[in-house]
Amino acid sequence: MNYLHEPLALTGTQGLIAAVLLGVATGFVLVKSQVAFRKTIIDQFQMKDCTFFKMIFATLAVGIILFHFAEKTGMVRVNAGQTFFWAAEIGGIICALGVALCGLFPSTAIASVGSGRIYAIWVFAGMIAAISVIQFIKDFLSKTVYNWPAPFTYQEFLPDLFSNSNFYLWAAGIAAILYLFFEFMPTSGGEKE
Repeated sequence: MNYLHEPLALTGTQGLIAAVLLGVATGFVLVKSQVAFRKTIIDQFQMKDCTFFKMIFATLAVGIILFHFAEKTGMVRVNAGQTFFWAAEIGGIICALGVALCGLFPSTAIASVGSGRIYAIWVFAGMIAAISVIQFIKDFLSKTVYNWPAPFTYQEFLPDLFSNSNFYLWAAGIAAILYLFFEFMPTSGGEKE
């Protein structure tokens, strides 16, 4: 797979304006859909209300298709850096523990703080502290976790999985099917915050 090393985002003032507009729009959607609140995420994990998963899969289905066409027209370029399998696994476990303890994902925590939910400030403070800790131990990580071999060559495995087809359409189709699954899944109807 040939990755271009050009930035995905705009630069300078245009990039800052685009980032602020996209951030505000994302926060607005998260708050209006009730996904930014701890109650919605807790209800999702208790299978009382599937709003969170529906929002995620609808966003993936639409976003993947939009990104595909933006890439084909040259509006954006892929900026895929080097990945580290075990670092991603450990980071995923830490993130899952944080979600289990706090009931918020990083993006939903920021939207919660922006909408005035005081309890989310502690989650936000924890994210800032985590960034500082990672910067402090980055030399240790580069000597250990970043050098551990991956169990398989997943970077070569994924394109082969979808050979003779369009990966973006497969991913968007799977996200759409999962959205429909959670749309029609019977729930006990959790109450909104």
